Amino acid sequence: MRALSRTAVLLLVSLYAAVGTAATALRMSQTISVSALAGEAFAEDLSHYTGVAGANVSYQTISGPAWLSLTTKGILYGTPSLENVGLNKLYASVEYGGKTDLFLVEVDVRHPNELPTLSLRAKVGDVFLNDLSKTTGIVGRFSFENLPAWLEATQSGVLVGTPAASDIGTHQFQAFVEGTDESFTVRIEVYNQVPAVAPVTIKVGQFFSVDLVKSIGLQGRYTVYAPVFLKVSTLGVLSGTPSRLDVGSYRIWVDVRQGIKLYRYYFDLVVEN
Repeated sequence: MRALSRTAVLLLVSLYAAVGTAATALRMSQTISVSALAGEAFAEDLSHYTGVAGANVSYQTISGPAWLSLTTKGILYGTPSLENVGLNKLYASVEYGGKTDLFLVEVDVRHPNELPTLSLRAKVGDVFLNDLSKTTGIVGRFSFENLPAWLEATQSGVLVGTPAASDIGTHQFQAFVEGTDESFTVRIEVYNQVPAVAPVTIKVGQFFSVDLVKSIGLQGRYTVYAPVFLKVSTLGVLSGTPSRLDVGSYRIWVDVRQGIKLYRYYFDLVVEN
């Protein structure tokens, strides 16, 4: 993720549109998935995930649950209660080198009586392969419940599959080892990484238009965060003509919500005189 050069105020100017989608994806900003146990102290250094750390770095909470706190150095901490069991979302920003990045942290709070959970990650389009007997140290005859459609599993505990863009999100299923008391939950986060796209550059007085529906490729409800000279139609077309007052660099944020899932995308726009 990279930054706006024209203050975070621009991110507060929001336009909304409910649209259908199809086609190729823009880059999605980072989502960090971690887990915590209800009743136990939780702490995580987010700089290990963002790769942003140092003396001139400042992390800040935008919104999130009351039990979670975030230090300016990126330490996320708190003690969840049983009331917090489930997925807790915290939106945060990190400032560094004159830049500001936004990201989402998803903290899955588990009940103390839940099965232990193994968290893994799989990238869209890449073959995912994991031998549970080597990962967990448990050897035996495995059986599974609620496997996602894109994933196959052997009785020896080998998981293999290639997730598609439609599989982005978190998939959870149960693993059992026959003849033992061993059982656990496997949670696989499917993510996508697209190489950074060069900024789109336009001139003052030049009409700009981009079809978000054809640029992202997800069904859902769209929310667009953009400067005021840009408007979005009910069909998901973002367009406008900048004036001299609009000269500068902008980061255009696009949120796509599918039920409880939220996917965040962005692209950079530069207006030149």
